[in-house]
Amino acid sequence: MQLDLHGYCSSEERTITDPGMLEAVMEYREEVEETSDHDALHKLKESIEVKIDDCIQELKMLFKGEEYEQACDKTTGLRYLTRIHEAIVHKL
Repeated sequence: MQLDLHGYCSSEERTITDPGMLEAVMEYREEVEETSDHDALHKLKESIEVKIDDCIQELKMLFKGEEYEQACDKTTGLRYLTRIHEAIVHKL
């Protein structure tokens, strides 16, 4: 991974440090756990997919600008969003 090549830790070793992102992830996880309505889960899945796409676009810009510390943080957030997406797909 490009982050490892530049001396930054992999996202598997990091946790979310942004309080806003941490709160959002916790809310998403809670919503997935508590929701059994398939329509609501589909809407949440679509919302998470948009956030994942946005995150990927931001990562492209961060790598292009060689802003590796921010890219490492963004990669961590992407990992959490991907896991939430997987939980939704599994529940559907």
